[in-house]
Amino acid sequence: MLRKVLDSGSERMTQLLDVLPKPAPVQARPGEWLL
Repeated sequence: MLRKVLDSGSERMTQLLDVLPKPAPVQARPGEWLL
């Protein structure tokens, strides 16, 4: 279940990152930020 939440959360984070300005290139996946 946690993996499913992270997958859907990653998609939303990716969409947010596409809108927000990027001060630096994102190397890690959005889901890894939560760790």
